[in-house]
Amino acid sequence: MVLGSEKFPPEKKDEIIEKIFDISLLIGIIVGVYMLILEWGVLESMRTGTNPVWLTVFSVAGIVFLVIPPFPHYRKIYREEILPYTQPK
Repeated sequence: MVLGSEKFPPEKKDEIIEKIFDISLLIGIIVGVYMLILEWGVLESMRTGTNPVWLTVFSVAGIVFLVIPPFPHYRKIYREEILPYTQPK
């Protein structure tokens, strides 16, 4: 909604959206790798009949490491790129 404002120059909008999409793409790649490792662990536990110790730790810790890291990047984009245009002059 903020990017739709006329306060933003069009080239700046493109730059901000590109940064956000770059972060989203990186998150998608990381989630894909995480899911592949998780699937391999599940298949390995089905093959052996026992749950690998690392699988539980990886499952719980992985969620934390997938959810939290993008927030500082989005906040940085907001503070450096968007906030200056929303302040009254």
